[in-house]
Amino acid sequence: MKLFLLMLSLADLSQVSLAAVLGRVKREITAEGFEVVADFIKQLADATGPMVKSVRKQMPQTEVYSTYKEDLEEYISAYEEFKNEEGVCYYKSIDLLEKFVELTDKYEKEDATPEAKKLDELFKSYDSKKLEKEIEKFYERVGAMEMDKSDEHEMDRSRIFSKMSEIC
Repeated sequence: MKLFLLMLSLADLSQVSLAAVLGRVKREITAEGFEVVADFIKQLADATGPMVKSVRKQMPQTEVYSTYKEDLEEYISAYEEFKNEEGVCYYKSIDLLEKFVELTDKYEKEDATPEAKKLDELFKSYDSKKLEKEIEKFYERVGAMEMDKSDEHEMDRSRIFSKMSEIC
């Protein structure tokens, strides 16, 4: 559920609709489909760091923003750990994306403070061309996948396990 919320949040930030993208994935899960989604999750995780760094750099440097500054710096530390420490890609990416959702959720609430709303504006104004490009590539890959024409609905477990175990 958090991943779905993240994708919607990123779509809002990049002003790209993911409805069409997610609509294209209405088919039986295949190893190829899982690989495409796993790659996309990693690319999204990669894209969040520069976004948060940009917001941190642009945010007002006043005392009322100190808590938000700490939150952003904590996320940047998690992003640097994601980039520099070896581990299972799939789980590292999911973990980082969950942290991103937790970070940005509080800025989007209707009852958010004026400072939080300002940060939400900064996130939405981020030049998200890289993110849009990743979403577009994902859409193209999903569109290029062939529907599974066999009657076999079982996933290719070895390919999926291999993808889930990939180290980065």
